[in-house]
Amino acid sequence: MDRIDDMRLLVEAVELGSLARGGRQLGLSPASASRRLKRLEEHAGGRLLERTTRQLRLTDLGSEYYRRAKDILARVDELDRLVVERGDEPGGTLRVLSRRSFGLAQIAPLLAGFGREQPAVSVELTLTEAPDPLLAESIDLLIRLDAPQEKSLVTRRLASRRRVLCASADYLAGAPPLERPEDLQHHACLAYRFAYERSEWRFRRGDAALDVLVDGPLESNSGEVLRRAARGGLGITLLPAWLLDADLESGELVECLAAWTAWPAFYDGEIHAVHRRADVVPARITAFLAFLESAFAGRAWFDD
Repeated sequence: MDRIDDMRLLVEAVELGSLARGGRQLGLSPASASRRLKRLEEHAGGRLLERTTRQLRLTDLGSEYYRRAKDILARVDELDRLVVERGDEPGGTLRVLSRRSFGLAQIAPLLAGFGREQPAVSVELTLTEAPDPLLAESIDLLIRLDAPQEKSLVTRRLASRRRVLCASADYLAGAPPLERPEDLQHHACLAYRFAYERSEWRFRRGDAALDVLVDGPLESNSGEVLRRAARGGLGITLLPAWLLDADLESGELVECLAAWTAWPAFYDGEIHAVHRRADVVPARITAFLAFLESAFAGRAWFDD
C-alpha cells in the first residue's frame, strides 16, 4: 500500500498546489511528505515535481505519472466502495429518485421506520414529476411509472396499475347524476396532464369500452394537487389507488363507477423500483426493497 499512498500524496499535492498542503491533507508532516515524494521519484526513475518557494510544477514525466496515478486511485477507491457495499450488513448512503406523488404518499412515511431498522444506512430521497426518469449513475434506486426494458436493469413491482374515479360526497350531492362514463361530460373533471397531452379517460367493463374527453376547472401534473382539490369539492378525479387509500377509507373521497376499470389515456402503468443488475446487489438496496415490500404487503394496490 506504500506505493498507493505515495501516488495519493502526489495527486493531492498537484491539486492543492503545494506538497506541504497535500501532505497535511493526508496527515503527514512536511518532512514526511518530502520523504514520500523522494521515494516515489526513485521508483519512477526521475523527477516528478519541480518545486520553488512560490509554485509547484509537474515535469513531463510527472504529468504522465500524475495522469495515470489519478486513474489508478479512482479504480482503487471504486473497488473499496464496492467491497463496503457488498458486505452482509447494509450501510452507506442510499440515493433514491422517486415519482413525486408516490414518494410523498408511500415512501416518506416509512423513512423513520427504515432508519430505526437500518441505522447504518442514510437515505437521500429526491422527488421528480417526470413520467419516465432514467436511472442516472448518481442514483442507486429509481421508483418510476412502468418498467424500463434494458437488460442491464432489474425491476421490482411496488404498486398495481389500478386507478380510482372519485370525488367528495359534497361535490356528488350537488352534481348531475353519474351512472355511466358518458355522464362525465357534465361534470367538473380534475385531470392529470403532462405537457400537451389531451385529457382523456378510458373505461372498460367486460367487452364494453369507452374513451371520454374530460374538461374541468383544474389540470395538473401533480396527483397530490388533484387529490387535494377533489377533497375540497372542486370536482371529480381519476388517480392511482395507492394515492387514495386513506381518503377512501375515511370517506373524504367516494369511489364512482366502481364497476368500470378506468385510467388516464397515457398513464396505465404500475409503479416499479429499478436498480442496476449486478452479481451482488449492495445490501442497502436489498434491505430497502425488502422493507418496502413488507410495509406494503396486504394493501389492495400492492397485492392486486
